[in-house]
Amino acid sequence: QIWSAALSPKGLLAIGGLKTSGTNHIYLFDTGPDGRMQSAIEIDAPLVQALAFSPDGSRLASGDSKGRVRLWDVASQQLSKERSGGPDAGGRFGKMRSLSFSPDGSQLVAGFGSRVILYDGVNLAPIQSINVEGQTINKVAWSTGGDIAFGCMDGKVLFWPKDRSQPKPFAESPDSGEQLLGLAFSPSGKRVAASYSSSEQILVWSIPD
Repeated sequence: QIWSAALSPKGLLAIGGLKTSGTNHIYLFDTGPDGRMQSAIEIDAPLVQALAFSPDGSRLASGDSKGRVRLWDVASQQLSKERSGGPDAGGRFGKMRSLSFSPDGSQLVAGFGSRVILYDGVNLAPIQSINVEGQTINKVAWSTGGDIAFGCMDGKVLFWPKDRSQPKPFAESPDSGEQLLGLAFSPSGKRVAASYSSSEQILVWSIPD
């Protein structure tokens, strides 16, 4: 089962997912006409739930069901750094559900249980962590202007300004109980789009000045 995918600016597609027996992998495919598989990176976790390429395509970040974020060197396909998210404020260990690099690749944001964690994008040193009480962070997205949006399992979207002051509720699901499944900024960073579990629409909101 495919659970995660990421597209590299260098023409690679990374795919990760669930494997209940045997060895799991992250698969790298060429996005050219033949679409052939180039290689597979072995993963010691049954579920790879999040993938993200750095903006220059040299690094691949993965998040798995063991609560780890990992950085892989794409050229050598070797593991370069690894970090465990650790327990949240309630002592719970969550899955690393979503990852996104900053536009310059210097930082990486992760949605992990009820927390949003900022890491250094090269050595995975933790920079900042916030807890969103009572929520599960399902998706994170980084704008070209440096703002971060994150979507919660119950459909709420929060906006984290680039000055990293307190996140603010921004939008929510049109129907109660819908899970947020997708989240992305426009190239200008002035709008954010979200998709939901049972809606046939993609909702788009303007970011307030």
